[in-house]
Amino acid sequence: KINDSVSALPSQQDGIDGAGAKIGSLTKAIVDRLGTDDGYGSAEAVLEVILEWASVTKGMELYEAQEEAIMELVEGNSVMLTTPTGSGKTLVATAAIAAA
Repeated sequence: KINDSVSALPSQQDGIDGAGAKIGSLTKAIVDRLGTDDGYGSAEAVLEVILEWASVTKGMELYEAQEEAIMELVEGNSVMLTTPTGSGKTLVATAAIAAA
């Protein structure tokens, strides 16, 4: 069960609860900042929103490998990210899903 209305997107990051999956705040940040009419514009604009979201919402700066991987993904390229456990692969996947 996924919210299908942009206005119904939560303002905070949510996971899966008893009611089903909820779209998190990164998706909302991208939609709020860049709109949905003609896509999201440039990959650089999407990356900027993701970097700001990570900094403001999560209180973290992305590693260089994360930033490069996210940029490739929002440009529509495939990526194989091989970094150690705990180095932020899930954040890259979250960003890719939110930007899709």
